[in-house]
Parts: sequence; structure tokens; C-alpha cells
Amino acid sequence: MDFSQYTVDSLGNVHLSGDLNAWMLSSSWRRHGLYHRICQQEYRSRHGGLPPARAAADDLRDHGVCLLP
Repeated sequence: MDFSQYTVDSLGNVHLSGDLNAWMLSSSWRRHGLYHRICQQEYRSRHGGLPPARAAADDLRDHGVCLLP
């Protein structure tokens, strides 16, 4: 599966390709995993990498990235 088949508009809405959307809808675990993958990719693209590892409660929302599914 090509996980780069999505776009994020200026409001933060995620638009998936038809194939990626069908794959995601087949399982709640896939939807959950895809949400986190997109958050990480968007953070990397905006900040040049992931934040440094901290406590287990580290959350990308604390660093300015929160995409609602």
C-alpha cells in the first residue's frame, strides 16, 4: 500500500485516494494506524524530522500537529 496517496488542505482536512480510503475503511486498526502515520509525515514535512523522544505521554499535538480523522 502506498501511504503517500493523500493530501492535506490548508484547513488540515485529509483527502485520501480511493485505494487508500478503501484500505483504511476495512479495519478500525488500519484507520487508527493511518491517522498516526499521516500525523508523523506531516510533522516531518513541516519541522524537518520528528521531535526528540520524551516521556511515553509525548504527543504530536503538543508540537503543533493534530489531524482529525
